[in-house]
Amino acid sequence: RSVISRRLQRRFNVINMTFPSTSQIQRIFGTMINQKLQDFDEGCKAVGSMVTTATIDVYTYMATK
Repeated sequence: RSVISRRLQRRFNVINMTFPSTSQIQRIFGTMINQKLQDFDEGCKAVGSMVTTATIDVYTYMATK
């Protein structure tokens, strides 16, 4: 017998998502930061992909600790 009654269980949904790959994360957040940097000088626009890559690297490093 389930600890949670069927009547209560039907009120909830289960969502299962797989974590996106590094290339997908790069594309998602790279697109967002490049859009924000659209109005800046050309020198600043190139920083967008570097910031995205650095952020993913920091996250990956911290997730392994």
